[in-house]
Amino acid sequence: MPELRYLELYTVTTEGMSDTCVNTMLTFSYPNLRSLALREMKALDSSPQESPIIISYINDPHPHSVQSFYEPTGEKTCGYHHKKLFIREHLSQGRRSALNVALEALAPAMVEGIEVLVVDYTPCSHLFEFDVQKFLPASLLPSLTSVSFKTVSSLCWKYIIEYFANHSGHYPGLTSLEIVGTTELFPMDRSHRNYADFAKGFPHLRRLTLNSANSNAFIKQLSSPPLPNLDSSTTLEAPYPFPEFEVFSIRNDANVSKPLLTRMIASREKMDKPLKKLLLDRHFSANKESWNYIKGLVDVSEI
Repeated sequence: MPELRYLELYTVTTEGMSDTCVNTMLTFSYPNLRSLALREMKALDSSPQESPIIISYINDPHPHSVQSFYEPTGEKTCGYHHKKLFIREHLSQGRRSALNVALEALAPAMVEGIEVLVVDYTPCSHLFEFDVQKFLPASLLPSLTSVSFKTVSSLCWKYIIEYFANHSGHYPGLTSLEIVGTTELFPMDRSHRNYADFAKGFPHLRRLTLNSANSNAFIKQLSSPPLPNLDSSTTLEAPYPFPEFEVFSIRNDANVSKPLLTRMIASREKMDKPLKKLLLDRHFSANKESWNYIKGLVDVSEI
């Protein structure tokens, strides 16, 4: 279908993507597609526009003309980019992930041009650990600059880090990370089986946004000194984590440790890798004494 620009499909099932819908998406080629939406309808009499989106792809030079078509309600994640892929992760009846169905349906040039990837794991949040699939995109996304993950478990996060760590050379432009909601506390102990060193997955990180997430685990890694080099054949020191890191945003986390945060700010200053901008919500700004102390350490604004 070389002339097709906009495509909207519906899957009527209570179990995510039907195999019929998946096969339909993969049967045709859409080399010039500007917008793709796959919606999930629970029943045939459901309202189409109220049906949740499973897959949404946008590549359009005039975003306002199709924004209501592709943009899931309430999803303004990572700002606006011309080439964005949103996934509300489901497993098809044949256990294919929505992410890989989308990557296989889109033309290779479209996949290679994706700048922003947003993956919502809310439909998978009830899964037991042995049912959690590894994060294994079917294709590389070399133009990726920003990723966002929603409702993430510690095991799911570990799989995400493993993927990006194993392919870090393919993502030099990936500088922005957002976590929106975590289903549990992320382990801070390196010996824990689900511990994930996210410096390995995002070595070029410049901006980190945490919303309703387990902030303490991230703050600790942002201030951690490099691990000792265990290879006795060389004396090279490990690089400090996140040498390009500049902007940190935290909101909706009442359990975040203020002392840990201030130690992280001081630690990065000592490493000569200072934080340039800190964005915090009223959990911090409501305490004027604490707020003024943070303002004396770094450029901070309320969000």
